[in-house]
Amino acid sequence: MSKDSMNRRKFLTGVAVAGASSLLLRDVAWAAEPTLEETLKWIQVKLEEYGNTGYQAGGAYRTEKFRLVEFDIRQKMVAFTRVIDIDHGGDLTYRYDFCLSDLIPKVEHEEVDKYNYYHIRVWATDYKEKIKETYLFDKRTKMLPDFTLGTRLMAEKPEDEVGHRIGKALAHAIKLSGGQPHGVKTNEPF
Repeated sequence: MSKDSMNRRKFLTGVAVAGASSLLLRDVAWAAEPTLEETLKWIQVKLEEYGNTGYQAGGAYRTEKFRLVEFDIRQKMVAFTRVIDIDHGGDLTYRYDFCLSDLIPKVEHEEVDKYNYYHIRVWATDYKEKIKETYLFDKRTKMLPDFTLGTRLMAEKPEDEVGHRIGKALAHAIKLSGGQPHGVKTNEPF
C-alpha cells in the first residue's frame, strides 16, 4: 500500500469516527432533560392555550382560567392564578404562591370530572400548609396543603391528554427544585 493511499485511509477513518462521534453527542444533547426554566416556560405556554374551560354548573355558565403568571428560578418560587367568571358577572381571581421545593414531586391526583375538566393536584411535603392562596378582590389569604390545577379535556386517551403532560412537567419542575417525597427527612443525618 502506498503512503498516499495509507494517509487517505487514515483521513477517511478519522472523518468517519468524527462524524459518528458528533452524531452520538447530538443524540445525547437531545436526550437531556429540560431545565427548570424550560419546564416552567413550557407549562406557561400550555396553560395559556389549554388552561381555560367553560361549563354549566348549577344553572349558571362558569369559565375558569389557570395561568402560571410568575416564576423565580433562583428562589424556586412560582405563582399561578385561577380566574373564575360566573355568567360573565365579573372575575373572581385567586393567586397561589409557593416554593416548588416544598412540594412532593409527584402528581397525586388526576381526574376528569363531569364537566370534562382535567384536574392535576400536587401536595406540600408532609401535607403541611405551605401553599399561599390569596383572593385578590379583598386580599384575604389562607395557607393550603395542596394545589389543584385544571385544563380542559382535549384527548381521548389519558396519556395523550395535555393536562396529563402538564402534570408530568410540574412533577419534573418540583423534582428539579429539590422537592422530596412524603416522609423523607431531609434535616436528619440518619
